[in-house]
Amino acid sequence: MPKKRKGKTKSEAWKNLVKSHKRGPKRVRMKREIKEDKKEDFQTILTQCIQLIVDKGRNRKYIIIKISEMALQKLRLQKIHKLLPKQTKQHDLYPTFNALDHNAMVTGEIKSIPLRIDTYCGPYVCEVLVYGGRIKNPKTTIHITNTPEEEEEITKTDEYVKSLFTREYHKQDVEVEYM
Repeated sequence: MPKKRKGKTKSEAWKNLVKSHKRGPKRVRMKREIKEDKKEDFQTILTQCIQLIVDKGRNRKYIIIKISEMALQKLRLQKIHKLLPKQTKQHDLYPTFNALDHNAMVTGEIKSIPLRIDTYCGPYVCEVLVYGGRIKNPKTTIHITNTPEEEEEITKTDEYVKSLFTREYHKQDVEVEYM
């Protein structure tokens, strides 16, 4: 049987592997790629961005919706549009409101969603891109706010927490008899 060598000759590859292991794990940044058809190049140039702000309790979720200019005209949206959660189901952009979950927002995932817009001359079908983030100058902003009951509850809890952590101490007006 051949004798085993006692670690005197280690290869350079092994040394590099041990050295990189000592440094620790590396973080990998995933690339976001948008796959679009070449036929739709004329629509990609004429896209508009809609900022969607969704309030859920104290948390706020920011979503960007990229839509063609023609579809945006068919929606007839105002510059700032506020909705209550009950009103969202009747809106034409409803499929995009809940398209992204928390993990998709964190990883920067882009979803393509088919959209059907009802117009006076029939339905208009298009595709929109939905991803998480903020824009400085959106064409329109849709803000889905909390219900008035939720807002009341949030303000009450804020006031209660504020009263717990105030630096003022309360002076009691009790007569004390000294001996």
